[in-house]
Amino acid sequence: MLQCRNINRYTRYINRIALYGIVIFVAVACSTTKHIPDGRYLLNDATIDVDNSSISKSELEEYLIQTPNDNVMGLWIYNWSGADTAKWINRWIRKIGDEPVVYNAKSSSQSAEELSMAMKNKGYLNAEVSVSDTTYGKKARVTYHIKANEPYRIRDYTIDFNSMANPSLINFSLEMPIAFRM
Repeated sequence: MLQCRNINRYTRYINRIALYGIVIFVAVACSTTKHIPDGRYLLNDATIDVDNSSISKSELEEYLIQTPNDNVMGLWIYNWSGADTAKWINRWIRKIGDEPVVYNAKSSSQSAEELSMAMKNKGYLNAEVSVSDTTYGKKARVTYHIKANEPYRIRDYTIDFNSMANPSLINFSLEMPIAFRM
């Protein structure tokens, strides 16, 4: 009776090891860079590093032109398809999956310009945006470094009605009823 329990325990232990081995093998065998040409890189990560905590990174992510794939499972499905697109099964599998985003240095420099313009629109006229990219294997990681510097602030403003070209227009618009004002 004691030997039977030990054999069952060992059998379950061996089954678990085999299952974990199969899962690891399948995960490693499904390469996300299968359809990436030589000399090109899969955009694996795009991050924004801002030195000012009052600026929302998620708000700035909207200005990135090239973003990595959201779903690794979609890449795996896409990579199951063969190279021959004449076959209907390969076209169907590619429609289901997500096409890999290939890193483009020109797009990252355009994203840096867009981030710079966004920072200027927020009042950070002297903001500095730099791009650093790291490649490893057939994957690329892009980081946008933003040094915000001091924002420009309008302390106060005044309108001098006496120096305006035609003061009669101002008096006319002030005397009109609210419903007729433009």
